[in-house]
Amino acid sequence: WSSDVCSSDLAPAFVFRSLQLRHQDPAGRTGWELSSPEARYDTRRRLARARDPRGVIFAAGAPLYRLSASTGTLLNDGEMVLLEGEARIERLGGSPALIRSRRLRWLPAQRLVLLDRDPEASSGPYRLQARSARLRLDRDLLELEGQPLLQRWPQGIATGKGAPELLVRMAQVVWSPDRKSTRL
Repeated sequence: WSSDVCSSDLAPAFVFRSLQLRHQDPAGRTGWELSSPEARYDTRRRLARARDPRGVIFAAGAPLYRLSASTGTLLNDGEMVLLEGEARIERLGGSPALIRSRRLRWLPAQRLVLLDRDPEASSGPYRLQARSARLRLDRDLLELEGQPLLQRWPQGIATGKGAPELLVRMAQVVWSPDRKSTRL
């Protein structure tokens, strides 16, 4: 690693060629991991900026979600992780799903992800779009608000090409990818 000097008060900023963070849950199992090929850490502000961050969120020690983005900012030594650009959350396992947004705020201690820039979720032939969403990691629920739109394509996969066979606009949607249930 190398260090640079901040012009404001000469507090060092460190540049790391790679970043590897791992957090354990109270039972000692891996709770989440985050890595980046390059990161800059500002000691004065307790802020790290990461390029191409990638992460995994675990549930009971097993991987449940994979995260990725163009850029990432870790605030207060990881109390909040801001992912921007091509931000993606992939649900792993038997009920895969993909959630995308241009920006998401992950609050690890609260087991919550806030998506506020045109979030979109897709699984199989379905796609949900909204103005904002909350992913409740502890309950594996995605809550979409701001006139969510549900679409279904006859090809069996949410292609986004051509006219969907189903198009429904609602006030709010609560979706559980694992249980394949949706509350409208």
